[in-house]
Amino acid sequence: MKTCKIHPSIWSKCGVCFPTVDGPDSDLPFSYTIGNQAKGLPELLVIGSGRGTYLNEMSERMIKRGCAFDHGEIIDTGPGKGGEKYRVKIINASDAVREHYTIQAGVFYETHNYRVQQVGLSDLQGHFPGEEGCDPVVVAMTNNNLDGFI
Repeated sequence: MKTCKIHPSIWSKCGVCFPTVDGPDSDLPFSYTIGNQAKGLPELLVIGSGRGTYLNEMSERMIKRGCAFDHGEIIDTGPGKGGEKYRVKIINASDAVREHYTIQAGVFYETHNYRVQQVGLSDLQGHFPGEEGCDPVVVAMTNNNLDGFI
């Protein structure tokens, strides 16, 4: 495996988050990990949040359990400081999503033969698109950027 110098603010023992503010075809930020593949697990990608630090927590959960998340699995990440419910839904990303968003992972591994799971975000009340009461902003973001979410 390659070694590279990574700024301490984005390194964790599980991987690296690459927050960016300019997604390939949108104005939405996205983040992803690099490092899970080395453990035989998929990299994680989130679109719509520039705060990718929770991807490290999600990677730690995945490593601890010793296997990838299930496609469609919903994970409760606990309450926010203001009482918000934070849930995420895991989707197996398509090859097109992998190639479009996680370019640096492919460069790092020198292959495009790695898996990516997309982390879909709920609204602040814990609702996902397709559920009654979901924030329309989250619905619009998801419909445009989450591969196979609904």
